[in-house]
Amino acid sequence: MTKKQPLEDLANQAGKSVKTLQRWFKGFLNNPPQPKPLPNPQCIALIDGTYFKRINCSVLYYDHKKKRILWWRWSSGERTEEIIADLEALKAKGIILKAAVTDGRKALILALKTVYPDILLQRCLVHLERRALAWLTRNPKYQAGKELREVCLVLNLINSKRRRNLWLTLFKQWCQKYDEFLKERTKSFDGKSWRYTHRGLRKVRRHLLNALPYVFTYLGHPDIPKDTNQLEGGKFSGLKEIIFNHRGIPKSKRPNFLSWYYYFKQQN
Repeated sequence: MTKKQPLEDLANQAGKSVKTLQRWFKGFLNNPPQPKPLPNPQCIALIDGTYFKRINCSVLYYDHKKKRILWWRWSSGERTEEIIADLEALKAKGIILKAAVTDGRKALILALKTVYPDILLQRCLVHLERRALAWLTRNPKYQAGKELREVCLVLNLINSKRRRNLWLTLFKQWCQKYDEFLKERTKSFDGKSWRYTHRGLRKVRRHLLNALPYVFTYLGHPDIPKDTNQLEGGKFSGLKEIIFNHRGIPKSKRPNFLSWYYYFKQQN
């Protein structure tokens, strides 16, 4: 299913004609499977979305302990109402989320809190760090940016509450040191409007401050992972290559094709 193999070769291996296989595959592509999750009253879920060119977003729910796909959805984005519907469907099938690791999108956090008010939430530190470093760039222009980059680079290395406290102190000191610097404004040419001069640094500061409530949950709960790498490096890994290998499939049917891929992964 995932390999680059001519249809003629598959037909020879199966002892069927090419037309027969085309008819079979057409039936699969026209009728995507539905997820079949197994009940779990103490589920730790990894939830992440990945975007495919011209296909939209695939949102995947994954059981961290059982190493099994729970659910999937195709959407134009990670939308609160759709995620709530997914979580309610999981709940109805006996899956109670004890914790969830996410990229921190507001829609996802709101949906999780709506369906599971007592859920433990963990921000994916890989997402958090990657986004901050992208905004800071490899070679920040100002000293403030260089120092903040160093703060961000050690975030994913924290493995104890003592190191967490040191990091929080370091970040707090940075915020205090550059508070006035970040308030600097640049006026427009006509002098009628202004904007903050260091918008990139302000964005990173806000990014980290907003994430703080859910950054270090894993330190108090060793069974909760600190990232969604099982998805990014596992279940999502190679999907775009698979789509490229099967680029002859109509674009409208590619979500159905990948749904079958998820389904077979779920059964293994």
